[in-house]
Amino acid sequence: MTKRLSILSDIIFFFKEVARQLAMDGANLVLAARSTGLIEALACELGPNAIAVTMDVSREADVAWLFEEALTSFEKIDVWINNAGVGVIGPFTSIPLEDLTRMVEVNVKGTVNGSHFALRHFKEIGSGTLINIGSVASDVSFPYFTGYSASKHAVLGFSSALNEEMKLEGYHDIHVCSVLPWATDTPWFEYAGNYSGKVVDMKSMNDPRQAAKVI
Repeated sequence: MTKRLSILSDIIFFFKEVARQLAMDGANLVLAARSTGLIEALACELGPNAIAVTMDVSREADVAWLFEEALTSFEKIDVWINNAGVGVIGPFTSIPLEDLTRMVEVNVKGTVNGSHFALRHFKEIGSGTLINIGSVASDVSFPYFTGYSASKHAVLGFSSALNEEMKLEGYHDIHVCSVLPWATDTPWFEYAGNYSGKVVDMKSMNDPRQAAKVI
């Protein structure tokens, strides 16, 4: 049986668990992120059917290169997972516009870029699964997470519209899925930009393996 090819972009935090599960299921993997050391170490752990591509999802040229690397290595793509996401926390007017803009570039533009390449390919081969990772903030707006909430609302709206578009165009074997995790017990809050003047955490967080299982 031909192995499925899954592209995971950006491979961080709980997505290590997703990659490990996909590898156990026999998928070929293309791991994409800006963190070269992290994805190369993970690819080495997962074996010869995993490759690492250092890239930035907000750059169209980088996503094009990721796409070509995947096809060169494995000929076709069956699953594409957009997971890149950054956060900035604090009063909206205290957060520099530069940081808010960068968050939108990664969270929204990165999802749009990956989805564009994935869906064009899926239409050519007649099937495929696109998974866009939103957040509980896609449904619930959190104060002091204003930009993040907006970006994740955008991911959900974008994905829902794409799913309806595939149905209308008759692509019944192309699926666009949204996954909206609750806060997971990862170092995300340590890496998020923090303009609140306080230590930020969540009192109740899910095991990252729960999110990985759903994905």
